[in-house]
Amino acid sequence: MSTTSRRTFLASGLGALALIPFSGLRACLWAGDHATILFHDLPENIPAELTATHFHLTNQVKAFEEWRAPRELDFKEKVNMRHFSFIGVGAEINPWTNWLINLLPDWMTPKRDYVPVFAPTSSCTSNIQPFEYEVDMDILLVGRTLHLITGEKAFCAASYRPRDGRWDAGLPRT
Repeated sequence: MSTTSRRTFLASGLGALALIPFSGLRACLWAGDHATILFHDLPENIPAELTATHFHLTNQVKAFEEWRAPRELDFKEKVNMRHFSFIGVGAEINPWTNWLINLLPDWMTPKRDYVPVFAPTSSCTSNIQPFEYEVDMDILLVGRTLHLITGEKAFCAASYRPRDGRWDAGLPRT
C-alpha cells in the first residue's frame, strides 16, 4: 500500500468517525414521541372500547416465569398483536382496599389471580423494562381483557402518545 493510499484511507476513516454522534442514537428524539403505558392517574379521552383498570404489575411471581417463555397465542377476539410485547403479569386490584390487603399476612388474603399483560412497545416506549429490572408496583393500565382459545385470560394494555393524542390498543381497523 502506498503512502498516498494510506493517507487517503486514514483520512476517510477519520472523516467517517467525525460523522458519528458521540451520544447514543435514539429513535425518539423528542419527548412527545414517547408512548405511555403505565399511568398513575386516570388519563382523559380514553376510547369507548377500552377500560382503565388498576393492576398489581410484577415480574416477581411464579406466573411471570411461566409466561416469559416464548409461545404462540391465539385469541378468540380479533386483535393485531404485531407490536405487542409481554411486559409482566398483573392481578386486578381495588386501589381503595389494596393498602389493607398489603398489610395483612398472606394466609389471610385471597390468592391473586395473575394474568399476562401485553402492551404495544417500541423504542419510543418509556418505563417498560420487565426483564432488566424488578417490577412490583400498583399501577393503572388502560386496555381490555382478551380471552385465549385455551380459556385463559390476558390483558392487552394500550399505549398513549401525547404528541398526537393517539391510543394504540391493537384493535382491528374498521
